[in-house]
Amino acid sequence: MTQPPPRSDAAGEPAILSQLGLLLRDIRARFGLRAWGLLLVMALNGLMEGVGFVLLLPLLNAMGIGDPDASGRVGTALRELFAALTLPPTPGTILAIIIGVFFVQNAVFLGQGYLASALLTRYVALWREALFAACIRAGWPFFLDQKPGNLSNALVGETSRLEAAFYSLNQLAASLVTGLVYALLAVLVSWQVTTGLLLISGLLFLALRGTMRLGYAGGRAYGHHTGRLQGVAQELLGGARFIKSSATEESALAQFRDVVETLRRVQRRLAFLPTVQRAVFEFTLISALCAFLALGVDRLGLDAGALFVVLALFVRLYPRLATLQQHHQNLMFALPAIGHVTAPLEQARRAAEVLDDSPLPPTWAGRPVGVELRGLHCAHGATPILQDLTLSIPPGALVGIVGPSGAGKSTLADCLMGLIPLQAGRIDINGRDLRTLPMRSWRRVVGYVIQEAFLFHGTIAHNILWGVPNPTSTILEAAARQARALDFIQGQPRGFETPVGERGSLLSGGQRQRISLARALASQPSLLILDEATSALDADAERQVLEAIHACRGRLTVLIITHRLGAVRQADAIHVLEEGRIVESGTWDELLAREGGRFARLHALQGQGRSAPEA
Repeated sequence: MTQPPPRSDAAGEPAILSQLGLLLRDIRARFGLRAWGLLLVMALNGLMEGVGFVLLLPLLNAMGIGDPDASGRVGTALRELFAALTLPPTPGTILAIIIGVFFVQNAVFLGQGYLASALLTRYVALWREALFAACIRAGWPFFLDQKPGNLSNALVGETSRLEAAFYSLNQLAASLVTGLVYALLAVLVSWQVTTGLLLISGLLFLALRGTMRLGYAGGRAYGHHTGRLQGVAQELLGGARFIKSSATEESALAQFRDVVETLRRVQRRLAFLPTVQRAVFEFTLISALCAFLALGVDRLGLDAGALFVVLALFVRLYPRLATLQQHHQNLMFALPAIGHVTAPLEQARRAAEVLDDSPLPPTWAGRPVGVELRGLHCAHGATPILQDLTLSIPPGALVGIVGPSGAGKSTLADCLMGLIPLQAGRIDINGRDLRTLPMRSWRRVVGYVIQEAFLFHGTIAHNILWGVPNPTSTILEAAARQARALDFIQGQPRGFETPVGERGSLLSGGQRQRISLARALASQPSLLILDEATSALDADAERQVLEAIHACRGRLTVLIITHRLGAVRQADAIHVLEEGRIVESGTWDELLAREGGRFARLHALQGQGRSAPEA
């Protein structure tokens, strides 16, 4: 079932003018004098081209076509100019001047094209950089509220439409400026013919004015359905393993085909609309030109030379008028992109984190930290997640947090890193309220490893040293050795320069997790948080990761968050979390000794712990 685009009055003219005004103000704010300079170059290009065609009038007169005395003010002005410059009005002289004028006009045209392309590419790059910067600087709750594909569509698809809007606006301005110059020169040559042709053109624009709303509404629908397409594609490709294993490929294809078909229908209407407009526009103008050519001299008594020049100007002008309508339609299609990009940009900026980059106390450097959670309350919207949570983690301790899925374990990790706000309570790090710490510096001394190890598309070295301020080969090897990853890395044909593939696809799960752990250790953290870091590994891979983790005991504070009890067998303390509350605490042996306790029941449910080999 396809979803309709959001209902709005955005297809009305006030909204169109508002979006157009926003686009123009944005271009002026970003480029200032360069934008005005582009308009000036456009005007100069149109003037030079128009002058080149007007010079046909004395050329025709010199060839015996038309009456020089009936050529109007333009003909008189040109004769006076030739006399002032002491130039003979011969066909050869006039042809040489015409060639010279068009040579200069083409040089100006090249300059116009270079300046326009420079501004166009810079405009799109600035928007993409600004949007990505706003998103990456936003708080974590901003990402939790985003639909799949929305941000990537805004960054790639909608900014591409902004490029189309800028291009169409540039072409529209060029056509308008050139058209005004041509029209002015044509009026000076023969106001009768020019008035008639301009009147017909104006009536055509009024008749086609209603298609502006259709193009703008189609542009909004295109943006909506393109976002849906990216979201559905990401969702289905991300679930490829489930789809293949459940033999539901046809269901996935049907869902994808439905979205593609809806988008195709929107694109078909948008692609056909400019064709209709151009066909009507060109047919009417060509018919008018033919009528003036047939009737101009015999019926209206117009000068043949002047009529020829005016018609030559309009022969050059009418394709611009036709493409002007087409660029206008393209602009209406692309214009909604300014709203589709500014909306997430403003939303991200409102959600921006104010991160202090000042250093942590020097006494903390290279030492494990103590963590105190006091009466912690945290919620997502109206749903409470952590409730009155209190626990203590001594410096250098290895502490386990266990519990069923949905108990709030990962939310606790987010709170410790300052990613989500607290509704009540506080977190103290070495006796200082987390909210008073320089958050950027704090996060740099927290190593974080999650279940699905995220690796960048690059080499092993690139991934381990990601974000390390002063990376060296010593740091690289030390981190790999601590993570029990050095042996398998050195066994690779290219060692640390071995590519890992898209999201680490060229490595096994255990190898990816050890590289992820090495990356966390490379920053020499004071607190290491492992959020289900071994839950997806086989027994041997889990054993190797746990060996690396236990080797860190005492040198840094370690928090292991897991639902697999075997991962915390060697922990100094274990806390059982259920429905956002600590319901039990103790060592492994103490918790197992409590008959009927929560930990003992979890232990029994997991088949006597189903633990990994002890490290």
